[in-house]
Amino acid sequence: HTGTWHSGRFGLLALTRGCPFGCTFCAYRQTGYRQMPAKKAVDEMQRLKETVGMDQFLLFDDIIALKPRYLEEMSELILERHLDIRFVCCTRAELMPRKALEGMKRAGLEQVAVGIESGSREVLDNIEKGNGPDDVRRVAKDCHETGVRFYGLCIIGLPGETEKSVQDTIDLIRETKPFYSQFGFAIPYPNTPMWDWYESRNLFLHKDLGRFNPLNPEPVIRTEALAREDLIRLRKKIYMETSFSLSNLVRNIRWNDMAWNIQGAKEVGSRLLSLVGSKIVR
Repeated sequence: HTGTWHSGRFGLLALTRGCPFGCTFCAYRQTGYRQMPAKKAVDEMQRLKETVGMDQFLLFDDIIALKPRYLEEMSELILERHLDIRFVCCTRAELMPRKALEGMKRAGLEQVAVGIESGSREVLDNIEKGNGPDDVRRVAKDCHETGVRFYGLCIIGLPGETEKSVQDTIDLIRETKPFYSQFGFAIPYPNTPMWDWYESRNLFLHKDLGRFNPLNPEPVIRTEALAREDLIRLRKKIYMETSFSLSNLVRNIRWNDMAWNIQGAKEVGSRLLSLVGSKIVR
């Protein structure tokens, strides 16, 4: 979900590969980073718009903001060509400088998805995330002030997760006020340090890789402090106290855009039914 809710054609573009960071949950950690030249990226957007009418894009890259000048150049080219497109992107919190964010907003950026993972400093250290809540606070503030929607991506059940660390995440989300936050269960992929962490502690609930999807309603692991049922309960709790809280829903109403509100109500209703209707099955 991109949060755009506009008419027109929508597509995904992957402009980068690899990641130099060392997050222990990531299958692409510490791999060579490379990117499509900014001109070629904008050429592709222009071609898609002119040939098939595609005017909305999700830049499907985890750290597209690794080199801010790349974003600035891409924004300048979009504006020079008067492409009139909308797009969203993903990034680590500390990588998006205010200047690049402002330029991208002028070029059509509507939303930035940020890998928050957890509001707990201890949990972030356990997964070698390398940034923290202060970075999230800064980019959230910049997004709110520039009119870019801030979208939070979090993980429940990371190494060291407890009731207290989940509350830390709830508190950070409430403070930074994302447009929406996504909470997936921790997934230890094979050949990652996080797989070894759960394996060495006998914390896997199963190893059916076909069910290793972070958005599944069932976790594949537990933590030392939290059982399977606890993780399911806490995921429901965190959604209900953040994204689906009354204050968050009211904050995102557009009083002059009824189509947005109707579509938003449909999506919220669907997600609520999925969340509340999920059962704990042994």
